[in-house]
Amino acid sequence: MFGFSVVDVRDVARAHVLAMTQPEAKDQRFIVGGRFFWLKDLVAVLAASFPEYVSRLPSGEVPDEVVRAMAESDPHARTIVHELNRDLSVSAAKARHVLNWRSRSEEEAIRASAQSLIDLGLIAAMPPTAAASV
Repeated sequence: MFGFSVVDVRDVARAHVLAMTQPEAKDQRFIVGGRFFWLKDLVAVLAASFPEYVSRLPSGEVPDEVVRAMAESDPHARTIVHELNRDLSVSAAKARHVLNWRSRSEEEAIRASAQSLIDLGLIAAMPPTAAASV
């Protein structure tokens, strides 16, 4: 199982501006991240938000053993193998407290990211005939 924390890039940009402009932030480092999502949970948000694209979403998980085997020859698999089954949650509490930083909901960030990919034509909708036969 693989997952990661989700945060909207617009909120990350805002945190950078706050960190540069607020005297309280001087010489400090901040983590800005949101809730941790397993990939299957992120897919569920996408499926609920974009039902017309459900057939393009993963319908199952690749077993960890397969990812580990793939990592021996696939550099992409190698980049995540050390993160399998690890909840890599982060805390943005310091950014919220010192910078008064707030973020959009993780679900909104997921939807906005997917919508950007769709709007840019990087993810095409299923042709009507193919969608009807699914």
